[in-house]
Amino acid sequence: MAIGTPTVVGTLSDASTSEPHTLTLSAAVAVGDVLIVATLEAGGRTLVGVSDSQSNPGWQIDETLANTTNHGGGVASVVVTNALSIGDTLSLDFSSTGVCRAVAFSVSGLDTTSRTDISVSQANASSATLTSPTGGTSDTADELQIGVGMHGASSASLTPETLSPVWTHLDSGSTSGTVRTLRVYYRIVSATEAQRFRGTLSSAQVNTGFFVTYRGAAASGAALAGAIDAAAALAGNVETDKPLAGTIDAAATLAGDLTIAAPAVLDGGIDATGVFAGDLTINPAASFGGTIAAAGALAGDLTTAVGASLAGVIAATATLSAVFEGSQSLPPVPAVGQTFIEVLAPAPGFAAWGAAEPDWGDAAADWVGLTWQDVTPESMNVQIAWGASKANGILSNAVAGPFTIKTYDPGRVLDPSNPDSHLATVLHAGTPIRVRFEGTSISRVVRKGTIDVIEYSLDTKLGKVEAIDGIARAVAAKVASTYPPSTLTRRAEWAVHEAGLDIGVDILLPLSDPVVGVTPLDADKSAWQWIDTSALDVLYAVWLDHDNTFRFRDWLSPVDNGLTLGGAVGIPMDDLRIVSSAEGLYARVIAFDELDPEVPQTSKSGDAYALVGDAAYKRTRPVPSGLAWAQAVVADRGRITTQYLPGKLRPKTEDQLAALIDAGMAETVSIVVNAVDPQIVVDAIVVGGTLEADTRAGWSGTLLTYVPPE
Repeated sequence: MAIGTPTVVGTLSDASTSEPHTLTLSAAVAVGDVLIVATLEAGGRTLVGVSDSQSNPGWQIDETLANTTNHGGGVASVVVTNALSIGDTLSLDFSSTGVCRAVAFSVSGLDTTSRTDISVSQANASSATLTSPTGGTSDTADELQIGVGMHGASSASLTPETLSPVWTHLDSGSTSGTVRTLRVYYRIVSATEAQRFRGTLSSAQVNTGFFVTYRGAAASGAALAGAIDAAAALAGNVETDKPLAGTIDAAATLAGDLTIAAPAVLDGGIDATGVFAGDLTINPAASFGGTIAAAGALAGDLTTAVGASLAGVIAATATLSAVFEGSQSLPPVPAVGQTFIEVLAPAPGFAAWGAAEPDWGDAAADWVGLTWQDVTPESMNVQIAWGASKANGILSNAVAGPFTIKTYDPGRVLDPSNPDSHLATVLHAGTPIRVRFEGTSISRVVRKGTIDVIEYSLDTKLGKVEAIDGIARAVAAKVASTYPPSTLTRRAEWAVHEAGLDIGVDILLPLSDPVVGVTPLDADKSAWQWIDTSALDVLYAVWLDHDNTFRFRDWLSPVDNGLTLGGAVGIPMDDLRIVSSAEGLYARVIAFDELDPEVPQTSKSGDAYALVGDAAYKRTRPVPSGLAWAQAVVADRGRITTQYLPGKLRPKTEDQLAALIDAGMAETVSIVVNAVDPQIVVDAIVVGGTLEADTRAGWSGTLLTYVPPE
């Protein structure tokens, strides 16, 4: 897997000297990417800790150093396991106080188990030469090199030494007040070397150089496209983690074991004129799309591990006595021919895109010449997230959902530079994009978004589209007025209108629409802050559904639409993890009532106190019924319960896929496992989920759930 180009996702120039400093993300970071932050603080400071608002585990300080009392800083990183959205924050903690400059950037394609290779730094007295030490020789060929320079005087420029490949500038910025400057560069290399970060300043400055390298993820290697032939018996073992597109033929007996390990793809056939007696194992994340044919007996074992894909044909002219194990009893709902990527664009023959903002609705005729245009590439992987990214009971809140499409596109359908395409003028940030499923009996818009980043490689024919959903747009859109309606869904409708957003709102009937807090938010709060805060006032879930509409449900009265996972009739799941944890428990919940906003209303849990001490959740914004609010939260968050966490879900029918697409927050889901004794049958509450469509593996997804106390 190639190392991706580093993408800046947030910067900070903080004139405050209070600790810790807070960096707010301006772009989302997907699960699996590595998030790196380079920091500087005036004074002799070192970086001692970094955390984020989605509680990603494993933040590490890769390098930190102080240079006398002039400045100090460091480089830290984390593998993102909890997706980060626009508006999420990083907390940067230094050894003492001072003004701060920082830049955060994300990178794909790095090793997620042992990412850091070389990390060195050097503090230099006043000099025009800024340098780090030379690190040891890198232990892998494909690496990302980060060079960080720190110095005084924002007017001084830095020219890195010339290397091949050259140092590419990523970000530069200075602190306020006590002026110190942070400059960040990178190189992506493909050979081992002993290197440093070195450059020349335009004027002598006290300076510090950092050099940190990160290993690339293991590449899949070269493809095996030829045939493996045995005139008689093929008795040896074949093991591959490379793409295998050829045919394996044995004129007589094929008795060896064939193992396909991730990330291999076996598209060739396996033919045995006589007996195929070996074992075929397809490991997680590998894919077999060929034909297994034995003119005689097929007697070996075929095992498809959880996460593998078996899309080929298995046939035996004589006896088929192989043993089948794993989760692939039926193929998942396929994506090929039924899943479409579409952008709102001019129909062929119309003029190029104008300056007007397009309508999100399907009534594209309102905008002359604009229709949903099919841009489905030859091969793709679509990953969508919705709802909450972390289960926290009735305090779970939805976040902006990342929406990524990775493509193999030899036809350059999604190449923004293709001049022959009538879509060339719309393949850019800001264009509406959607994923649509069109099956034999079910039709759904799966997700709508707005293109944030689109990229394409002329060499590999690989591309990527990153889109943001309506929540991300609502986070960025400000509401100037402070006089909203008093009920939840009417207030949401008002916030969307005031912010100028084209997002739908599911309006509840007047008697069902709860009255929310009357205390206004400060001016210029975002539309999402108004909506999310008001929903929390009355303990309602709010999320963005698959058709770009805000929907609302009462956490205390979840709906039951018959959604079932596992068992004889439910959506198959690869795994079920059982967890007991005190995370998210509170011994005290404190709220304030609008009728007497100065007097705290407190509810306590003795059960939680024994586990987490006097952990308290305090909400200072007055609500219509402060004591009832506190009691409801402590009833949900004040007692430990066993949690049942479903693994990957693989819908086998279109109805099952539709149930996953239509699922929402505050919805009951039954989790069933019949293969254990005693059987597991438990009801949980949905707080979020993901959907994935893959050209080879078909449709899959996940649901994030929690089991409330009884």
